Amino acid sequence: MSPEQLVDTGTDALLAAARNHRLTLIVADAGWGKSTFLRRLVVATDAIELSLERTGRTPFGLARALLDGLAQRVPGVSGHELPRHAAPDSPGSPNQTTALAASVAAAAASVLDDIVVVIDDAELAAGDPLERFVEALVLHLPPAVHLVLACRRAPHLRIARLRASGDVLRIGPEELCLSEDDVRILDLPPEARPAVVEIARATGGWPLAIQLATDAVRRSGPLDRAALVDRLLAPDAVLFEYLAEEALASLDGAERDTVALAAHLPHLSVALLDELGRGDLTTAMHRLGSGGTFLERDVDPGRYQATLLGGEFARRVLPMPADTAVRALEAYLRLGRVDAALDLCVRLGDGDLAARVVMAVHDHDRLIVHDNFEMVLRLAEKAGLDALAAERRGDLFVQRGEWDAALASYGRAAMLGDDGDACIARKRAEILYLRGRLDEAEAACRTARLDGSAPGDEAQVLAWLAAIRWVRGDIDGCGELLEPAEAAAAVSGDDAALAAVHTARAMLEALRGDRRANDRWYRRALQHAVRAEDVVQIVRIRSSLGSHHLEQGEYREALAELDTAIELSELAGSDTFAAMAYANRADTYLRMGRLDDALHAGRQAQRIWDRLGSDLVDYALGHLGHVQLLRGQRAEALALFNEAVVRAESRGDVQGLVPGLIGLVRVLVDDDPEAAAA
Repeated sequence: MSPEQLVDTGTDALLAAARNHRLTLIVADAGWGKSTFLRRLVVATDAIELSLERTGRTPFGLARALLDGLAQRVPGVSGHELPRHAAPDSPGSPNQTTALAASVAAAAASVLDDIVVVIDDAELAAGDPLERFVEALVLHLPPAVHLVLACRRAPHLRIARLRASGDVLRIGPEELCLSEDDVRILDLPPEARPAVVEIARATGGWPLAIQLATDAVRRSGPLDRAALVDRLLAPDAVLFEYLAEEALASLDGAERDTVALAAHLPHLSVALLDELGRGDLTTAMHRLGSGGTFLERDVDPGRYQATLLGGEFARRVLPMPADTAVRALEAYLRLGRVDAALDLCVRLGDGDLAARVVMAVHDHDRLIVHDNFEMVLRLAEKAGLDALAAERRGDLFVQRGEWDAALASYGRAAMLGDDGDACIARKRAEILYLRGRLDEAEAACRTARLDGSAPGDEAQVLAWLAAIRWVRGDIDGCGELLEPAEAAAAVSGDDAALAAVHTARAMLEALRGDRRANDRWYRRALQHAVRAEDVVQIVRIRSSLGSHHLEQGEYREALAELDTAIELSELAGSDTFAAMAYANRADTYLRMGRLDDALHAGRQAQRIWDRLGSDLVDYALGHLGHVQLLRGQRAEALALFNEAVVRAESRGDVQGLVPGLIGLVRVLVDDDPEAAAA
């Protein structure tokens, strides 16, 4: 089957629909098959074809041509009622055009059987008398006369009543396009089909592009998408000539400027155009976005991006001034669209601009795992951005779960920059703490300069020190550190800092046995972590809330919190921070008697911690030991408890030591009471 046959097959339903509406508007850019659709409609319905050019583009000329066409098909219709020359509207006679339309409608009143009138290239400019005539004509023609207009831009017709009653049909690129499934049944060699499917996907099913792509692969053999695009847009290719002579040539100045911007920028929006001082292009952007040749709607509402073929063509023939690119990058940063700024940096390959974008990316920002971030980071490093680039590379390694590489990068950042930087110190401490290397984590915190110059980071450093005291069961030491931590966090007003400090306060209240205060502080911490969009802290807090519900015997609530923590971690691109959530999930399933689920969750936690080289794996080992004990695997349970106790003792982790010791007692109490008592 050929693309032409596919188009014919897909338009049958649309043809039937057009015969059942007073007005059908076919609105699409060139190459979407408007004229082909009209030709099929004429053949299928014996429609009357009219041309605005042949009528002189005047209301009277169109009226005369319409009545002449009706007179050839319907007895009793004639154009004798029309004056020889209709007067145009004027300030003194503003309704001449409407009166002319009423005369046409009166002359056509005898039409009882359905008849279709089609007008191709019906471009009606706003304010043009022809536009007002068509508007009045649609409102006054008898219901049996169906008007079909094909145009690139929808006319501004005041026909709200007809629209409300369902008498107006609009057909656009979405209805005229060919789907990927359509392309898969084309008569193409199997090895050539994927590239044409890619063209269909990237162009939104543009029939002309698919037809030309199909012809190209039939002539040249299989091509990948890039080679096929190059072939289609070669200067002597049909599509290049078509885009230049038909599509681009028909654009006005505002539309050309809009296409040039869209071709060279990741996306356009009203906010971006305003930032660039080109708010005057807003109307053109929306209009082009509905056409489908040069612009298409982005996945985010209100945004547009260049189409694959139209955008590539425009990049080749419509250059953009360098200062516009710089202003666009600055605008993206002001609008908080760092993702778009990253994409633009890669397109431009400018190291200085890349450095500015890297400085705008925060360590907790998910954009660190953006596809282009590492490439932009390399550009920034070549431009001389050393310490910050090393720190951001460390952030990238953290997101990937490559903690050794992250620690090395943070060390390099401290060496190249400020070795007392509290931000670097708390990042290193966080990794070491999560690895269970408490002495090293404390040493990392001690490198921070706590002079009030960076209260947010300093508060987090103190919070991690308090957490280390908590793990070791030092209630007084934990409380002493929290007082200055809370004061620094309050001064900073930083949500990430407040989340870290409130989390540590919640842990302290748990150690003191105040469950209500524990829950209250965790809830406050979660609010701040969400506002900070700090996924690591959100996962950590929800894992702790799950543990809180678990200890209260609220298993369903515990699982809900833990499931959310795990899902958030995976959405962030890594399960690195979900290990404790899996461990707590294992404990929850264990207490519910769901041993198989507990075993699976415990092994998930063990797998993550082992991959990270974290001594916190003893938490997973303890839960697995209890599971195996209940399953009757006493020897394996004993080995797991022993390893958990050794690991917890080696770092002075009281919180992790107790469950392992309890497990050992349960295993040994029957076989070796003396060892159990010891």
